[in-house]
Amino acid sequence: MKTRISRFTIVFTFLFALTVIPTVAQVKISSETVVIGGKKYLLHTVEKGQTLYSISQSYGVSQTEIADENPSVKDGLSIGEILRIPVGKMQKSESRKEKRRRRHKTREKQHALPPSADFFFHPVKPQETVYSISRQYGVDVQTIYKYNPEAKKELLVGEVLRIPRQTQPTTETQQAPQENDNYIYHKVEKGETLYSISKEYNRKISEIVKANPGAAQSLETGSMLRIPKQASTQPTQLVPMASGKYFTYRVETGETYFSLKQRFGVSQDELVKLNPQLFDGLNAGLVIRIPEKQVASTKVVPIDKNLFQYHTVTKGETLYGLSHQYNVKISQLKELNPVLKLRGPVVGEQLLIPKPGVPEELKENLTDEIKSNVPVQTPAYEVEPNPAAPKAECMGMSWSGNEPIKIGLFLPLYLEANDTINYIRMTPDEIQKQIDEQKAAGIDDPVVDSVKVRDHKIVYEPSVNFLDFYEGVLLALDTLKQQGIKTELYVYDTNQDTSVIRQLVQRPEFLSLNLIIGPVYPKCQKLVSELSAKNRIPMVSPLASNGGLADKNPYYFQINPDKMYRLKATADYLGDDYFNKNFIVMQMGNNAHLDESQLVDWVRNKFFATGYYDQTPSVLFHEFDFREGGYYGLIHLLEPNKDNVVIVPMTREADVSVAVTNLNTAAKKYNITLVGLSEFSRYRSIETDYLHNLKLHYLTPYYIDYRDKGVVRFIERYRNNFYDEPNQFSFQGYDITNYFVNAIQKFGTNFAQCLPYLNVHLLQGDYNFQKVSDFGGYMNHTLYIMKYTRDYHVKAVGKVGDLPLLISGQPEEMQPDSTNQQNNVITFPGNRN
Repeated sequence: MKTRISRFTIVFTFLFALTVIPTVAQVKISSETVVIGGKKYLLHTVEKGQTLYSISQSYGVSQTEIADENPSVKDGLSIGEILRIPVGKMQKSESRKEKRRRRHKTREKQHALPPSADFFFHPVKPQETVYSISRQYGVDVQTIYKYNPEAKKELLVGEVLRIPRQTQPTTETQQAPQENDNYIYHKVEKGETLYSISKEYNRKISEIVKANPGAAQSLETGSMLRIPKQASTQPTQLVPMASGKYFTYRVETGETYFSLKQRFGVSQDELVKLNPQLFDGLNAGLVIRIPEKQVASTKVVPIDKNLFQYHTVTKGETLYGLSHQYNVKISQLKELNPVLKLRGPVVGEQLLIPKPGVPEELKENLTDEIKSNVPVQTPAYEVEPNPAAPKAECMGMSWSGNEPIKIGLFLPLYLEANDTINYIRMTPDEIQKQIDEQKAAGIDDPVVDSVKVRDHKIVYEPSVNFLDFYEGVLLALDTLKQQGIKTELYVYDTNQDTSVIRQLVQRPEFLSLNLIIGPVYPKCQKLVSELSAKNRIPMVSPLASNGGLADKNPYYFQINPDKMYRLKATADYLGDDYFNKNFIVMQMGNNAHLDESQLVDWVRNKFFATGYYDQTPSVLFHEFDFREGGYYGLIHLLEPNKDNVVIVPMTREADVSVAVTNLNTAAKKYNITLVGLSEFSRYRSIETDYLHNLKLHYLTPYYIDYRDKGVVRFIERYRNNFYDEPNQFSFQGYDITNYFVNAIQKFGTNFAQCLPYLNVHLLQGDYNFQKVSDFGGYMNHTLYIMKYTRDYHVKAVGKVGDLPLLISGQPEEMQPDSTNQQNNVITFPGNRN
């Protein structure tokens, strides 16, 4: 007989606290000094609540420098531990105003120029970067750093930069074009533009501006321009070296040595040796050499060879150039050639390219929704993994012994509220009826109830989604049992109360846990995260996308990418797929204070770094304030014969609604693609028809393919067990539990470095965990590109996100151990099995 698991009969185990962990303590600067090996150090004793970050900030020494002198900190800090703080590395803090004053004096003393030199004086505006300023004036980044050396470390708003410009020939020498060793001279005629001049001399606009920086601001009739005789040979982004051992890469805003190491698997020392210009720092706009790593990747094999062709990479070719040449999106090139997600094209390699005329849906890796009465087409290609053994340190790390894997599940189930919500007060008539019935039965002193249980029970609304999550966990445990993996589950009702958390973590079994899932809310995670780091227990943040704890806990795994990563990934996607479209940034007033303003800066820098704008006479990048320009201002920017891509970098529903409504009206005459945020699909004030008309694209970490056999089986099991339909939370609970328990079973509790070699089928995500910092934890980097179509489907058309760099490849699939088929155990208070 089938057993129904009811939400009202579940019994949970709760753990209670004995002590309270203090908040992060203030760091007192030590005065105790020693000399070791000729170096002077301060000795700092670690106190409760202190972190490596807080100590580094207090002493003005980087975390890396402290770790170099104290290797043990990589395993976490211990109370009472004595750290050596290198005195020679300490920096005195100063205000931003003091920094500006000091920089001004430094430039006057150290960089005095001849009286004949001439400069532009540029006050730095909010959100500007050295790279964006260099593009504005047509000079390279190194030139700006030469005259403004402090800008390498930090660019301060309000600081005035000196931008050198070449002295123009005097009016006496303004004659017909003349030649010298490097330039010819051109006298500007009325009506001429930089574009017309660039075409006349077959030179790029950027080359002319670089030789004549003032031309970027104005082009005066009668002025003389220097025209370079030969085209610039400066490599652009992702240009491979002729040897095939290196490719070049243009450093983007916000990148660090750590992010480059995560992306390309190259250490800082290796990069600096290959690129001497990095001795002055890693600065946006620099073009650096990246060594090609022999990485294990996947291979796409055409099924219908008539739909594809191969392209052999030659010197100087870029992804942007190939995208334009074959009229195919960069994201599609990366899907068909997965190694391009890790690096740029390398000379001599063959890339798979869809032939002209191939239907768009055959270029997309993810399948479309099933349409009625339309036969399912044979896929155009299939993906074959490149098998190889995992790293040596990942071998022999599997879970040992017969002990179950202990899981602590922290969820706000609100059990007390669920107990009381189904009790309702009786009316006076109902109470009198009880009295009358008892007296009629001969009871002289009736006993009556003042409350009764609802006929149709309900669930306390704030707990509904978390009960769905819990039910997904239960189904995962059943799947693991079938694989022969033993588990023991402890369920903790956290409500949304930090005081409850303090009690729960003091239960005696807490420190014996092998995996912690939750808590859900960031404010409830802090204490659990501190204990997770101290006791080296892997902790999963299942739903929150913020909180900042991943930076402080090397055992922390964040499922939902944070907002800034999603914005950066959106900028990368736009730069890859829409760099040659008519692009409009549509805003409502000044949004500089919003995080979304950073998205605009990233997109702008990404677009102008492609080099495509140097080759077109049209203005393809527009920033438009709808409150100032209105509907007719928008119409003026739209191109009737081109693809118009509009990004709305806003989250306030009222503003988004106004933007979408006006764009929908314009879409009747213009071809418009709207790129927004995942929140747009949840706004009730926006007609869903509008999103389909505008072909909305957005990035999200979730996608469920309802044709997937695993998804179909899960839905069937969920219905049979819980008599309900699963939702996103149900799938999330299943995926997280199944993934991390398999990780422990395969590689033990120190599984973090081995996750790229873990093969677990997930139902609504594709986990790709990347470290957030040298001493921090991990965050999932996979995002799906979702698209609304005009035939009223919503589909995934690709994925973005940094891939893990696999030097050795992928292992074989994990197989269940048929010799170990014991049941999983769920433990509740007072009922430990």
